[in-house]
This record gives sequence, structure tokens and C-alpha cells, in this order.
Amino acid sequence: MILIRKYYLVFVPMGLLYIAINGFGSSQTLCLSNFLFNIECWGCGLGRATIELLNGNLSNALELNNSIIIIMILLFYAWLNNIIKIFNIRR
Repeated sequence: MILIRKYYLVFVPMGLLYIAINGFGSSQTLCLSNFLFNIECWGCGLGRATIELLNGNLSNALELNNSIIIIMILLFYAWLNNIIKIFNIRR
């Protein structure tokens, strides 16, 4: 079980990065509040902003959603913390 979790923490982010870099973000928004009420929520554009950031377009990512930097830092910290716990890396 731990071996599966180790592979999951290493290969899933790499797979998501591959998908993002190869042009996955050209579709319409799936936000329910935007679709039903035409009101943008705090998460609108977050997926497209993530793809733009992973492609190296920081200005486009910030234009789509300003909170992308904070969210990516928190996600990276959570991922790195799990890697350290599972692989028993000492700080």
C-alpha cells in the first residue's frame, strides 16, 4: 500500500503537468455560478490559470485568477510534505 502511495505522489503530478503543457485548457468554463447566474466566483479561471502558469505564462495566469500563485505554493507545500513523510526524509 505504501509503495502504491509513493508512486502516486511522484507520477500523478508528472502526468498532470504533461496534460497541462499539451494544451488541455482551451475549453469553455465549467463554473456553475458563471453558467447559471453569469457571476464569476473566486475560483473562476483557476484551472485555466494553472495551465497558463505551468506553460510559463505568468501574466496570463494572473489575469485569469489572481490567487493562482498562493494556491500553487500551498499545493506544492502539501505535495512536498507528503513526499517527505512517505519517503522518510529527515529535515
